Amino acid sequence: MKIKLNLFEILVFGVTELVFFSLILALMGVFYKALIIFILVMEGVVLIYLLKKKIIIIEKMKKFDFMVLIFLIIVSLTYTLSVEPTIYGGRDEGSFTASGVLLAKNHGLVHSDNLITQFGSIYQNGKALNFPGFYYHTGDSIKSQFLPGFFTWIGVNYSIFSFSGLRLINFLPLIIFGFSFYLVLKNLTQNKIYSLLGLLILLTFPVIFILFKFSLSEIFFASFLWFSIYLLIKYFKNKSYINYFLAVYSLILLPFIRIEAVIIIPLVFLLFLIFDFANFRNKKYYYLFLIPIAAIIISIFTSPNFFIDTFKGVLEVENNTEQSDDALLGEEGFSFIPDDWEDFYLPKVLLNYGVLPLLIIFIIEILARLKRLLQNFKISKNNFFQHLNKISKKDKLKLVPFIVLGLTFYYIIDPNISNDHPWMLRRFAFSVIPASLVYSLIFFKNIKLRNILGFIFFSGIMAYNIYLIIPFWNFSQNQGLYEDFQKLSSRFDQDDLVLVSQQSSASQWSLLSEPLRIFEGLEAVYFFNPNDLKKLDLQDFDKVYLLAQKKELDLYQEIVDKKASGYNLDYKIVKPLKSPFAKPQIQQISMEGNIYLIKK
Repeated sequence: MKIKLNLFEILVFGVTELVFFSLILALMGVFYKALIIFILVMEGVVLIYLLKKKIIIIEKMKKFDFMVLIFLIIVSLTYTLSVEPTIYGGRDEGSFTASGVLLAKNHGLVHSDNLITQFGSIYQNGKALNFPGFYYHTGDSIKSQFLPGFFTWIGVNYSIFSFSGLRLINFLPLIIFGFSFYLVLKNLTQNKIYSLLGLLILLTFPVIFILFKFSLSEIFFASFLWFSIYLLIKYFKNKSYINYFLAVYSLILLPFIRIEAVIIIPLVFLLFLIFDFANFRNKKYYYLFLIPIAAIIISIFTSPNFFIDTFKGVLEVENNTEQSDDALLGEEGFSFIPDDWEDFYLPKVLLNYGVLPLLIIFIIEILARLKRLLQNFKISKNNFFQHLNKISKKDKLKLVPFIVLGLTFYYIIDPNISNDHPWMLRRFAFSVIPASLVYSLIFFKNIKLRNILGFIFFSGIMAYNIYLIIPFWNFSQNQGLYEDFQKLSSRFDQDDLVLVSQQSSASQWSLLSEPLRIFEGLEAVYFFNPNDLKKLDLQDFDKVYLLAQKKELDLYQEIVDKKASGYNLDYKIVKPLKSPFAKPQIQQISMEGNIYLIKK
C-alpha cells in the first residue's frame, strides 16, 4: 500500500500525532518534556522509514499552492510577533493557559497544593470559583473544566519553549486552518484566484485576527476541522480507500477540543451514508468509523463535568424566557429566543463585523442548491439512494462543508455565550464565517458578471475588514500588564499568602491570582468571600495580604488590618462592547491598587 501525501499533509498529520500521543500522556499522568521530545523524534524516525520503504510518497505541490503556503507562514509569523501570552485568570483564555502550564508542571490533569486543599475543604465539589476555570476533582485537588485537547497543545508548547512557547499557540493552527480552507475553496471553485481571495478575506476578518492573540480553542479546532473537510472532499473526488482512512482518522482529535465535535462527527457519518452508501456498507468502511465514535465516548468519560454542565447550560437558556438584563449580559450565555430578536441584536453585530452580507448570500446559495437537489425528488425506500447516486460529483462536493457544518449554524439563533463583542463572535470563527465565505465565493463564481460584481463585493468586505483591524495590528490583550505584574510579584515572599480581589487589576477578566501562583510560585488565590478567611489555616504563612482597590474595601473591611503599600497597573485590553454597532476598540486601563495586611 502506497500513500501519496504532500508536505502540508505530512505536517498536519505530524501535528495530529504529536497532540494525540501527548494527550494520552496527559490522561495517564505522565506528561513529561522528555516523553514529548521522544514522540517528536519517533515521528521523524517513522517518517524517514516510511519514505525509505516508499510506503509514503511525497507528492509534489503545485508552485502556486506552495507560494500560498509560504505566504501563510509569513502572515502567521507576523501575527505572532504581536502576541503577548494571556496568562491572567477570569475568562477562558487565562484558564486555558493555566490548565496547559499546570499540565506541563504537574504532568497530569489533576492538581493539588496547600491552597487547593484548604479551599477544597470549604467548598467540597462543583466549580472551584477561587481557581477560575477548574472543578474540584476531589476535596484536595482540582481539574480543568475544559476539554483537554487544546490545553494539551498549550502544555506541549510550554514544555518545549517555556514561557515563549505561549506566544506560539496559534502559529501552526492558523497555517493549517488557512491552507486547508484555501484547498477546500480550490477544490470547490476550481479557481486559484478565487481561492486566494477567500483566504485573504478570512485572514483579515477581525474575529480571526483578534482571536489569534488569545489562548482560545477556536482556531486550533478550526485547523483540524477544515483539514478534515478538505480530506473528505479529496475522498469524494476519487473514492480511494486510503483517502477515506485519512479523512476518518483526521477526526480523531475533534472530540477532545470542542463539544461541537459531538454533532459534527455524526454529520460526517450521515455524509458517507448519503453520498457513499455503496462503499459504506462494506465492513472495512463502517468499522473504521468506530475510531472517531470511540474518541467521543472517551472524551465524555474523561471530562464528564464539561459535558454535563454544557448541556445543562443549553437547556437552562432554552427554557428560560424571562431572563433579567443581568442574565442576558452575563458570562454564562444568552438566548435570542424570544427577547433578543425584538432588537435584532445579533444581526446588527454581524453587520457591524461584515459577516451578515456573507451570511445572506450563503443562505441564498444553499437554498438554491437544495431546491435543485430536491426538484422532482420523491422520497421513498425504492428510489431514495437511486436518486442520490444521480447527483453529480460536482454537486456532492459542494454540499460537503454544508452537511458537515450545518448544525453549527444553530449559533446564529442562540450563541449561548456572553453577548459582548468581539468576544461572542468566537462561536462563529470556525464554521459560520468560513462556511459563509466559501458559499459566497461559489455564488459569485456561478453568476453572470461575476468578475465585476464579485470584485466589488469582496473588495468591499476586505477593505472593511482591514479598516477594523488596523488599530489592532501591534496590539495584544493585556499589553503592558506583564511588566507591572512582575514588579508587583517581587514585593511578596514565598511564605506569604496573597488574596486577590475581583477588581485588583480593574478588570475582572485579568485576575492576577493565576500568574502569581502558577508562574511566580506564590501562594496566591482569587478571594471573594471574607468569611472563608476564618476557615483557612493561616499558621503556615508568614504574612497575609489582600490586593484590592479602595472602592472594594467595604467588602473586606472586617478582615483588613492596615494598608501596607500601593501599586500601579497600566495596560490595554480589547474592550468588551455591548452596543451592536460599536467598532472593536482598545481600552486603556490605568489604575492604582492597594496592598492590605490582613489580620491573622
